[in-house]
Amino acid sequence: MVSPVLASDGTIYVGSYDYSLYALNPDGTLKWTYVTADRFYNTPAVALDGTIYFHVSTTLFALTPAGALKWSHSFGEDSSIPVFGPRGQVYVHTSTTIYVFNTYGVVVDTYSPPGSAQITTLLTINSNGTIYFGSGVNIFCVQGSWK
Repeated sequence: MVSPVLASDGTIYVGSYDYSLYALNPDGTLKWTYVTADRFYNTPAVALDGTIYFHVSTTLFALTPAGALKWSHSFGEDSSIPVFGPRGQVYVHTSTTIYVFNTYGVVVDTYSPPGSAQITTLLTINSNGTIYFGSGVNIFCVQGSWK
């Protein structure tokens, strides 16, 4: 089981090694379950509109607060915990590329570090949409067209 996350309505979301994302009511009773094809290793993230984002293996999922699939995107390799930009964009990275999604699941921009640098830390995004991340001993600061 991974760390739970709390939504603004009090719903608790937690992924489990049994291939399921659980939504629990504030009193701990089961609200719904979404079954995936692999184990959870990272905490889900909840956007301001209540959309639940999580990745399992090589796929990013976006679910409605009722547990229905909104969209998914496969990367072909493991991806990071989703983080959110100042206008609701969803940022996810693989070891070599940052992907910026709009709320409809469309990739609106990508960025790859120069040379053979790999992204080795979680992304941090400021209120202007500037992305910060680590790669080995280097720290990158990136501004993109998504601002």
